[in-house]
Amino acid sequence: MSTGQSFNAVNLPPIVPFTDTLPSELSVTLVTRNTCGIDSLTKTITINPTDVRALFNTSNQQLCIGDTLRLTNFSTPGAPIRWTMGDGNTYTSNQVNHVFREDGTFEVVLYAEGCGFDSLAMPIEVFPLPELTLEFTPAVCAGEDAEFQVITAAPGSTLFFGDGDSTKFKISRHSYDNAGNYSLLAIAESIYGCKNTTNANIEIVARPTAIMEATDSICIGATATFASASTGAESCQWFFGDGEKDDACNAVHTYNSTGIFPITLIAISDLGCTDTIQQLLFVRPTPKADFTFDIIEACTPAAVQFLDRSENATGVTWFFGDGNNSSTINPAHTYAGAGTFEVTLIATNDNVCEGSITKTVTTFATPTIETELKDNCTVAEGVNLSIFSTPGSFVTLTGKNYVKEGTFHEGLAAGDYNIHVMTPQGCEARKDIIVLKPQELLVSLAQDSFFIDLGDSIHLDLQLNQVDLDIQWSPDYALSDATSANPMAKPFYTTTYFVTVVNELGCVKIDTAYVEVQIRRDIFLPNTFTPDGSGFNDIFRVRSNNPAVVAVKMFEIYDRWGKLLFRKENFPPNELEYGWDGTSPGGESVQPGVYTYYAQIQYIDGVEQLWEGKVLLVR
Repeated sequence: MSTGQSFNAVNLPPIVPFTDTLPSELSVTLVTRNTCGIDSLTKTITINPTDVRALFNTSNQQLCIGDTLRLTNFSTPGAPIRWTMGDGNTYTSNQVNHVFREDGTFEVVLYAEGCGFDSLAMPIEVFPLPELTLEFTPAVCAGEDAEFQVITAAPGSTLFFGDGDSTKFKISRHSYDNAGNYSLLAIAESIYGCKNTTNANIEIVARPTAIMEATDSICIGATATFASASTGAESCQWFFGDGEKDDACNAVHTYNSTGIFPITLIAISDLGCTDTIQQLLFVRPTPKADFTFDIIEACTPAAVQFLDRSENATGVTWFFGDGNNSSTINPAHTYAGAGTFEVTLIATNDNVCEGSITKTVTTFATPTIETELKDNCTVAEGVNLSIFSTPGSFVTLTGKNYVKEGTFHEGLAAGDYNIHVMTPQGCEARKDIIVLKPQELLVSLAQDSFFIDLGDSIHLDLQLNQVDLDIQWSPDYALSDATSANPMAKPFYTTTYFVTVVNELGCVKIDTAYVEVQIRRDIFLPNTFTPDGSGFNDIFRVRSNNPAVVAVKMFEIYDRWGKLLFRKENFPPNELEYGWDGTSPGGESVQPGVYTYYAQIQYIDGVEQLWEGKVLLVR
């Protein structure tokens, strides 16, 4: 080439750049050789200056590893471009965002191509990130200091503790109030402003909560029980205040001297976190219980006076053995019932230490008096009295002209009486009673004689002066209810009824009722009828107002030659629809004349009677 450059066949570049600003001609000679000789060919090429310019802008020429370099192409519009980043990466877009992963100085070149090409290079300096390590205790109890060390050569660093607090010291302490997992963030910044971060988690372990279950007062010589209800604790330590201690969470201890002792419980978690609680224990002296009593009244309601004789006691409780109690120092108590009662006095020292003693008190029952009065059937027989009282008692009944011992008194006259009862123990009771005249049973019939026709009924009305009576009528024939005070009677023949009345005392009264039954068999059939349609006497029928007639079993009409003209069966009397209207079986009116009838009548007492006669038909 006329530029002085030469290439062999194996290294011939695809593009040979020329950067002259004026047109020029280039002579290119190709020389080839082989074993047979040499040959050459020369051509002239006219080179025009390029028509493009490379131009770009960068966000920064100094940055840190991991920062983003932003490049913007401002080359000749429309010209194809190509970026080389100096770290092996290339781009062809107008906007480039690139991150360098290593430190150093990198030459960024933009190539713009057209008729020829142009390029622009810019050095980019990439600074390394500072090295950073965070050391700390991975688990710490809440409320205790956690130690942190930020290890870095960077001049500046910040540690965020994850609870809203932070520090710029590389070695620091920090305490957390609440248990939980907290996210730590450490940031180191180099002299070039490059920042490196590291994250970690620290566990803040909940402290146990010491909860003591122990009495605040105990008696000397008694065994005190101490229980830990602590939460989050794996072990415990008790300090009893008298130089003794115990490592069990539930402990017992006996104090051999009185006084006030500080009790301390330390609750310890599995990670060694602790919580402490303290309580005072008062060890008291034990009182000695004793009492005396005086029986004021031995019979119920029995009165007893009790006197406290206890020592070293600040309070007492009495249990009287009958379900009642008292906290009065010297109480008086009344026993409603009789018996032997175990009375217990419990003497206490501020309701903590106690001593007790039991003695027996015996009371006797005041006799009870219950009575039962039972009337006899008549005033002359009087009233029987039964007295019920305490077994073994002496019972006396006193009245006007009457004094007698015993619990049963028969045939007492009406009047006022007094009952006196005394038990073998000397307990007495009295009761006044009034004995009334017996109420005799009175039975009478409002009417005791009746006269009725067969088929009629009457009410038997019994007048009584008592209730809850047993009533029986005899015979029970034709009665609506043989046990009623007012039964209905409908006899078919003359009957005498006897009524027997018995009250609750077994007293009996009898009365009678006489019912005379008059038996009538009469019926009425007219001797003439006129079936002329006038509405008067048009129908020949069986008529009767006799209550004994219950049915017409058969009703027949015959002419004088014995021919049957009409027949009806089983019907009540007086009904027009069952009468003869003066027609033949074919419905034709018969001739005036005399006709024969037969009527079979059934009565209430079961009797049947055949009636026959003549009737004159007139038209």
